[in-house]
Amino acid sequence: MIAQWVRKALAWPLAALVLTACSGGSGGGGSEREVDLSGDVGSSEFVYNGPPPASDEIQNFKIAFYDPLAGNDRCGECHTPGGPGETFFVDQGDVNNAWQQARTVVNLDDPGASAVVSRVAGGHNCWLGNDQTASCATTVSGYVERWAADASGDTSTVKLSPRRPYSPSGAQVLPARYEDVLAFGLDITASNELTGLLRQYCAGCHSDTAPVPQVPFFASADDAIAFEALRTKVNLAEPNRSRLVLRLSPESHNCWSNCADNASTLSTAISALAAVVPQGDVDAQLLTSTAAVLAEDGIVANAGGVMRPT
Repeated sequence: MIAQWVRKALAWPLAALVLTACSGGSGGGGSEREVDLSGDVGSSEFVYNGPPPASDEIQNFKIAFYDPLAGNDRCGECHTPGGPGETFFVDQGDVNNAWQQARTVVNLDDPGASAVVSRVAGGHNCWLGNDQTASCATTVSGYVERWAADASGDTSTVKLSPRRPYSPSGAQVLPARYEDVLAFGLDITASNELTGLLRQYCAGCHSDTAPVPQVPFFASADDAIAFEALRTKVNLAEPNRSRLVLRLSPESHNCWSNCADNASTLSTAISALAAVVPQGDVDAQLLTSTAAVLAEDGIVANAGGVMRPT
């Protein structure tokens, strides 16, 4: 009897060890597969209790993009009313407002180029850790792609009104060479002018001599290289819409102090450049057509569906 009792006492710890080894400590079958982030549904702690989606498009947005990101462990802590975020694309109280806001930070035609993807890729609030920003950016891009795939099936019926013709006029075009700008009487390499500002605040990356050079090289010490790079990044007609300006605000890319103030500083420098660039005439030998002004005679934006005139 004593020997039998000893055998049973030894058997229980042994059985416990066998069970622990089989389970892998997971409570499951010990699978070693890697987690697939493409199927991630975000935080399970957030439950939406706001007004229902106002359309099928917003319902698709909620499933594809909003639900995975609205939790406080992702974007919901900041990008909802009351949070410090600039856009409320995961408004936890109203998915319809979130949809309106989200359309300003995504590109449904090119999801990878979305501002929200670039922001995460730049190191902003990656929930996997600072060393996993590429994975977080890829995941967010996937959410935008799912939203875009659902939105592409929508059809928008638009009634087109007759437009008024506008004759094309001249436009301001930056000259091909830096020396030509000097001839206009503006040294853009001065400390408070465009190239001077870019060299002061952006040369750590956007220079051909930077430790890790990042194109475009608009902060290069070489005047010709810097000017060629910035020519496609400025909008002389609307300086505040220049790519250099938008990169700072609303995209918050490597601001040197306050992003809105920094964007305003560059916009002012671009305005100074625009003030000296003459407006050219349309070549009389070119075949031209009348133009449409979108704000008055066109469609500023649609839901990304198929447009059917009525």
